Formats: sequence, C-alpha cells, structure tokens
Amino acid sequence: MISGSAKAAALAGDDPDVIELEAQFAYHAGNYDLAASLFRRLADDDTLPPENRAKGWCGLGVVDYIMGDMVSSQRERDLLCAKARVKFLPATRLDNTNPAAHYHLGKLYRDSYHYPVPARDEFKKYAYLEKKDEYRLGRVQREIVPELNKDINDANAAAMGE
Repeated sequence: MISGSAKAAALAGDDPDVIELEAQFAYHAGNYDLAASLFRRLADDDTLPPENRAKGWCGLGVVDYIMGDMVSSQRERDLLCAKARVKFLPATRLDNTNPAAHYHLGKLYRDSYHYPVPARDEFKKYAYLEKKDEYRLGRVQREIVPELNKDINDANAAAMGE
C-alpha cells in the first residue's frame, strides 16, 4: 500500500509544497532523518522563492530543536539548540512574514537560552503574523507574552535594587 505522501510525491515530486508536506508527514511520524533531508531540499534550492526556502530552514531548525530534547548530554543539547538557532535566523531573513519561524525562535530564546527580551519580541512578531493557528496564537497573547513581560519587569526591578 502506498502512503498519501508517497502518492503526492509521485504526482508532483519537485513541487515545493509537496516536498514541505512530505517533510511534515515525516516529522510527525518521528522520521526526523527523512524530514531533515526533505526540509534541506527546500532550504538549499536557490531556484525556489524565498518563502519556500524559509520553510525549509524553519523545518530544519525544528528538527534540530526537537532532537535537542531527545539527547541526555547537556553539551549535545546546547549544540543542537545552537544549530536550530542558526537555521531559524535565515528563515526569518528569507521570509520575515513566516510566523512559524518567529514562534520557534521565540521558544528557543525563552526555553533554551533564557533570553526574555528577544523571546518576547519573536512571540510578538508571531502574534502579529499568525492567521491560522488560533489556539497557539491565543496562548501566546494570553500567557507567553505577559509572562515574559513580567520576567523582564522583575529582572529590571531587581537590577535597580527595588
């Protein structure tokens, strides 16, 4: 039996939307090597429009980030987080309107680097750009940005000696 992603790839093998969809299927199935290779095809193809390449870079960053959660060594985790950041940055440069890249970069800054100001800024960009994922958008607006604002204010107050 042929899977849905395999049928789609057979019909339009070089279409960037099909490659992205196939990469997402592989990612959600836990096949991170396949997902990374497909996202890499998008990221490295200079003939594609910037928004498609940005999706490839963002996908590569997400794969590295999730792999960081799966390793036991703090050194390996730090390396994978650094690799993820290096991939999210070109995603935002190629397409600054890609909400997923801003969301994941904000998450990385918040959870791995503990940089509240850049994290808040990335989550705000995400909230401004997001048009589809209402659940995640609501959570960012109601919980994440206010928590980061509080952390920033608390840190500023502590620095001022209040």
